[in-house]
Amino acid sequence: MEKVKPLECIIINPKVMVGKPVIRGTRLTVLLC
Repeated sequence: MEKVKPLECIIINPKVMVGKPVIRGTRLTVLLC
């Protein structure tokens, strides 16, 4: 299993989920409190 820093998995792309932060390779949004 490869270790990945949590922030490297989160991307923000205006073309995916209207620019909300998502987990790379998915359409799962990240809720920021």
